[in-house]
Amino acid sequence: MFNNSNKKKDITTSVNSSSASYSSSHALNSLVHGTRVEGTISSDSDIRIDGAIKGKLTCKAKVIIGPFWHH
Repeated sequence: MFNNSNKKKDITTSVNSSSASYSSSHALNSLVHGTRVEGTISSDSDIRIDGAIKGKLTCKAKVIIGPFWHH
């Protein structure tokens, strides 16, 4: 009735390399208060930590540590 078919479509997107480098160099990752991460975190851009990390953090940019909150 509505020409509904189950065909899959391929979707391809491209990103301009200059916009990709701009967004990654000016991006800010954030772990908010109440968030807990266990494992390895790796980032090329700034990261702010208001939550808790148990593991290894590798960052090529700024790391901002928020105030400590008791649970």
